[in-house]
Amino acid sequence: MRSCRWSGCLSVFVLLGLSACATLPGPQPVQPDWQVQGRAVLQVDGQRHALRFRAWRQQARLQMEILAPMGQGRWQLGRDETGLWLQDAHGLRLQGAAVNHWLREQTGFSIRLSDWFAWLRNQTAASLPAGWNIRVAAPEEKPHCPSRIDLEGAQGRLVILLKQWQGDCG
Repeated sequence: MRSCRWSGCLSVFVLLGLSACATLPGPQPVQPDWQVQGRAVLQVDGQRHALRFRAWRQQARLQMEILAPMGQGRWQLGRDETGLWLQDAHGLRLQGAAVNHWLREQTGFSIRLSDWFAWLRNQTAASLPAGWNIRVAAPEEKPHCPSRIDLEGAQGRLVILLKQWQGDCG
């Protein structure tokens, strides 16, 4: 009789233990602090360069996936503890000043790409280059979540249209 009681207790403990294991959550993916999608058009010397992008911040890491139209290119732009970096679809990676030099060679536009992350958060005053004007449109209820950014200077014009903000953009 005693052995039945112990085996019954053991069975209950085993079932409880197994059910507890089954309900433990697995590792959850870390959600970004914020993310946004958008389009940008750069006009320099009569030429237009268009792209789509998705930008996000996850902890201290800022990242942007950039897609050129018609499959012309795909890049990852980021800023983390190592600084600013740009990587193309083939794995070629540029870091620091080489990223801005690449942009100047490709488009003739010399705006620091690291400033994009500040502009996306409507933090324009500290990062605006001399000789450039910026206009930011944002909804009243979310002033730190711009919907449009217009940047104009002697070199050209950059228009950034933003949509589908998610997370804490304030």
